[in-house]
Amino acid sequence: MTAHRLDHVVIHIDDWERCNWFYEAVLGASLVANPEGEGNPLGGVVAYRFGEQQVNVHGPWPGRTDPCCPPPLDEVGRSDVAFATDATSTEIVGRLRELGVEIVDGPVARFGARGWGTSVYCRDPSGNGVEIISYE
Repeated sequence: MTAHRLDHVVIHIDDWERCNWFYEAVLGASLVANPEGEGNPLGGVVAYRFGEQQVNVHGPWPGRTDPCCPPPLDEVGRSDVAFATDATSTEIVGRLRELGVEIVDGPVARFGARGWGTSVYCRDPSGNGVEIISYE
């Protein structure tokens, strides 16, 4: 067997509304209804889709007592995910500032899936690390 691409990664959040806004407005994700979230009294359980890749989201679920995965994998804000963009690092910084998203680091040179690029770092509303890399 040989894996040929990433299919999805999983993040844990503590605020559906704020994180949905972040991934849709800041990163351009499509919000896709996740049928595994049926029954969540908060409703609106989604995944964040970017082309053919997806970020599955484990978030608040009042009344649920069984963890979706074992600790520490179920902890909010412990993920670190990188997204590639065609925007320049200057455009990334401008967009983040325009939307009021705090820049944690960058622009800085980083080695990614396509070689060297320029990355800008921020956090989603639940504290997960988000890297935005440009191969400009």
